[in-house]
Amino acid sequence: MLSTRKPTKKQVEQIVEKHFEEESVSIRDLTSGGDHWVFKISLKKKTLVIRFPRTKEYQSKLSPAAWLCTQWRKKRIPLPEPILVTKSFCIERFIPGKTLKESILPARKKEKILFALGKLIRKMHTLKGKGWGEPRYSPKGKSHSWAAYLDRWWKPSIRTLRKKAFLPKKTIKRLEEIYAENLPFYSGKGAFLHNDIKPHHVILRENGIAGII
Repeated sequence: MLSTRKPTKKQVEQIVEKHFEEESVSIRDLTSGGDHWVFKISLKKKTLVIRFPRTKEYQSKLSPAAWLCTQWRKKRIPLPEPILVTKSFCIERFIPGKTLKESILPARKKEKILFALGKLIRKMHTLKGKGWGEPRYSPKGKSHSWAAYLDRWWKPSIRTLRKKAFLPKKTIKRLEEIYAENLPFYSGKGAFLHNDIKPHHVILRENGIAGII
């Protein structure tokens, strides 16, 4: 369940004053649903974004996500630059521009943008990691192997199918056979993924990709 304790602008102001020793010029609420409360902070010489996770689960992802952004930025992939990461919030440098969702582009231009986005995503996938699944507390997947990762989802799903009798027993048995046959399909290293590439997470500026958030 999402917490109902949304930070106030006054609380955001206090955080800014504590960590940056300057008063904010303006604070704008950019929250549009999802898993975080998001505020845009305008200071005299820079613009920042502060994100507050709504659940403890997403709080545990702040540090691994910041680590990932830093590693991807080293590969010249335009992700937000983490400025400050704590257990309860993350402050990043703001990326100005319009989202792909907001932008009205000719078909050919949009095609070029999407092709460029595909190249960036492919580059993101060159960052290899240890383990599988979402990183928790450290940049390492929770499961030690591909098979262990899939089993975390597969076994509870099969138990539910059997218990609720959504499908005939023969069909469930065949599903288990197909799963067992295909489980050894991949045994290589895992790669880090963005996992939420959507038009409103792609920032455009001067007809090019300025950032991925």
